Order: sequence, then structure tokens, then C-alpha cells
Amino acid sequence: MPSRLVRSVFEARGLKEYFDEDPRFEFKGLIYPGVDASTFRVRYKDPQGPVETDFVVKKAFNTQFSRDALIRERGHLKSFLGSTHIVKILDLVDDPLEKNNYPGEWVMLEYLSNGTIDEFITFLVRRGIERLPNRVLWRFFLCLIRACCAMAWPRNLAPDQPQELEFPILGRPLSGLAHNDLHGSNVLIGDFLPDPEHNITPVLKFIDFGHTGAPRSAEAGITGERQNVWDIGAIMLSLIAVQPLMNPRDHASVQIYALRNNLESKASWIFRPNDERPEGLDEALGDMVGACLAVDPSLRPSLEDLSALALEAVIRRDARFYGEYSESDAAIRALCHLIVFERYT
Repeated sequence: MPSRLVRSVFEARGLKEYFDEDPRFEFKGLIYPGVDASTFRVRYKDPQGPVETDFVVKKAFNTQFSRDALIRERGHLKSFLGSTHIVKILDLVDDPLEKNNYPGEWVMLEYLSNGTIDEFITFLVRRGIERLPNRVLWRFFLCLIRACCAMAWPRNLAPDQPQELEFPILGRPLSGLAHNDLHGSNVLIGDFLPDPEHNITPVLKFIDFGHTGAPRSAEAGITGERQNVWDIGAIMLSLIAVQPLMNPRDHASVQIYALRNNLESKASWIFRPNDERPEGLDEALGDMVGACLAVDPSLRPSLEDLSALALEAVIRRDARFYGEYSESDAAIRALCHLIVFERYT
């Protein structure tokens, strides 16, 4: 079987041919050769003016498994419409692929140019940045929690309705959906937004829902929500430690008291011998991440609790609370511009 890269290059030729026939589009090339599908960047040029917008074409490989995964992803993305923290599916007017019967399965997505969380952490390591400000960590944590809420309570809004910040919807049953492939390479960094949660740090968005469904973890009593909570705890641990690709399941267990529970956690990087904690880390943040990494899924915090606690921290734990310049709005904006927007220049 051809390699992923070979298949992706072959697919790129076909897509370029189709898009080149329409003067509204410019095919820019391959973004990433995935396991079941590849992503490509395309530019839309408005015939009525100078506006240019990039978007992503995600094209499944020509196997039944890959096609089924993309069909499944398309359905989930439509149900998540209206969510700020999920990559947005696009409905292209007069789609040249559909119009010309391009074979296979594909989906159009918004283009996010600032890379993944794993790439972000790798850049921190290269620059010798050993820890992130607590206010950055809290805001990123809230983004991850809101994305989990988007999955737990899908909005199902119309494509033309504005996106909203996700929160638990009381009285509505949980979806039970587990992402099933949630890690730092499937969380993309977006732009700053004109709201208090994203005005000094960029928004984060989940991608890649081809395996989303019932939880695949073998843990007893696992639910989709509890599996996702573990996964965002693992992502937060990588951000706190400034170490990409951390797998807490490989870490030693530690007994902790967090969020009113005595529990066994895999957050031994945070909870060290003799009650030591990582320098500068907000203990409340460490406790929440430790609880997310509880060995017993039933002791992991609910999305309702996580949402309330993280939102309160983002609102109340401001620069004055920490009393350090590194936690100020100006310092955080400068840091985010450096490590998000200037790292490719």
C-alpha cells in the first residue's frame, strides 16, 4: 500500500485540477497527510472584490474505513455548528468538487493558521521558555473545557447563526460522545477574539472527529465526558510541564486531595514528594488538573464543575491577584504574539 505522503500527493494533483478550473479558487497545497485523510489548503477569491479567504479541504483516502470515518466526522461537525471551540464546517456555494462529481468523501473546514498545541509546546522548548503564566494556562484550560461542553451538549445551530461560548445545558441529557483521539496535535490555535476569554490569549479548537463516538477506554464505568476530561487533563499537564507528548498513564500514581475528594491521580509531575509543587503554578489549577487525571473515572470532575471553576478563575484571578508582571495583560499579549503569531516568521 502506498505511504500516506504518496497518497496525499496523488490526491493533491486531483484536487488542484478541479479547483484550477474555477477562477474563484487557488489550490495552495498539502497541509498534513493523516492516517485516514489528508488536509489541503485552498484560497477563495471573491469575484466582486479584493477579499481572499483560505479554507481546508479534508479528503478521505480511498478505503471504506477512511470514507466511513469522514462521513461520521461530517455528521458530528454539523451537530457542533455554533460552537466557538470546535473547528467550523463550511458549506461552500457552488462547490467545484460536488459540481464536477469529484470521487470520494471530503469536507470543507475553516482554516486555522497558528498550528497545534504540540507545535506550540515544541516552540516553547526551543526558545527555552520553561513555564507559562497561570493566566495563560487558565484561559487555555477554559477553552478545552468549553470544547468538551460543545461535544457533551451539541448546539446544532444553523450555519449562518453566530458562534457562542459553550457551557453546560442544564436539563439536557449528555451526548455521551468521546473524542477518542484527543491530544495536543488535535487541538488547533486560532486567533484572538473580542471577548474577555480570548482578548489576551487565542482561542483553542478541537479537530478530527473521525473516531468520535462511544468511549473506547477500557476503564470500568467510563463515559464519553469522563474520557474527554482525562484527555484535556493530559493536555494541560503537557502545557504546565512544557513537555510535548506527555502520557500521564505512564506516570506513577499519587494520592491527592483535590476538589473535595481523596483520590489516586496520575498527576505525579504536579504532586511531588514532601508536598512540593512546580514553581509558580497556581495550586487551584494544579488541583483541577490532578482531579482530571484521577485513576477512577467516577472521581473526575464533571464538566459543570470544571466550567464554573475555570470561568471564575479567568474572571477573578487577574494580574493583581498574582502580583507579577509576567501575569499582566501586556506581558501575556506579547508572549502570545511571539509564540503563536511570530514563530513562523
